[in-house]
Amino acid sequence: MRNDFAFLHEKLSIIGMARTTVTRPPAPRLDFWSSLHIELLTCYDGRTTIRQPVANKPEYLSAWLIRGGWIDVDAGGKRTRATPGQWVFPGPGHLVQGSSKQLKLLSIAFYAHTPMRACFLGAYRTIKLRAESCADLEKHAVTLVRYVEKQFPGRAWNTYKEPATFEQFAAIRSRFAKWFEVWCAVMQRQGVWITPTTQIDTRVQRALDAVWRSPLDELANLDRLPAKLGISRDSLDRLLLRDTGRTLHQTRQLRLLEESRSLLQSDEVLIKQVAFMLGFKTVAHFSRWFSQHAGESPRVFRRRCVSE
Repeated sequence: MRNDFAFLHEKLSIIGMARTTVTRPPAPRLDFWSSLHIELLTCYDGRTTIRQPVANKPEYLSAWLIRGGWIDVDAGGKRTRATPGQWVFPGPGHLVQGSSKQLKLLSIAFYAHTPMRACFLGAYRTIKLRAESCADLEKHAVTLVRYVEKQFPGRAWNTYKEPATFEQFAAIRSRFAKWFEVWCAVMQRQGVWITPTTQIDTRVQRALDAVWRSPLDELANLDRLPAKLGISRDSLDRLLLRDTGRTLHQTRQLRLLEESRSLLQSDEVLIKQVAFMLGFKTVAHFSRWFSQHAGESPRVFRRRCVSE
């Protein structure tokens, strides 16, 4: 004789009540993925020094496999300690609170952000995993690091600024892309993934492309952009504010700030040259502008970066 529960389950299934249908969010369009910006910054294996992310840059991400010692990292007010044999993926905006003298890392630092300059996985919390649970991640990280260290001996710490041939760039990009693909799969398994609810307006996308991809000497011509898009400046600003939280002017200012920070990180270019490259007519104007937006003068910023 069948038990009552089995009979009830069968009846409910027939009328569509016993089985819960899980509705997945719609996948982003292909043009969303094509606008995703990913870039390897540094990679190394065995070093003990850690470079902190730039303040207020949530798109700066790190992945560390602890080879020896321990490290404490804070992200979003939560402190996490990682020990040998563990991968740790600090959340965006993380800060290193402490580490042991014996610390050794396999480290990948990279940018991954949407056209709105936000971390494409959002503000996730720090994740910690045993290395054996994601063996492919270490395999592809080691492949990437070995190639970079072979091509740039002793300089893998800041590879992003190194002169390189197209062949070197392509080889690094393909190895990094494979590692990034595995990292994304690991993050998905941990329940961390993008769930876009709306598609970005095509006019906003074109405006963002114009700001972030135009040569520096063309940024001064952005006032003509609304007319090219067939829209008024006020209407474009409203769309940009809705989709990105910034106006066209604020987005341009952000591009200039990032470019100035990048140029100032090396002492090979004079501050005066940086100012003129960014379209400022005088060094004094550039210094005031940079101090207002970065919280310190160009000279102080450069001295701090070069000494790190």
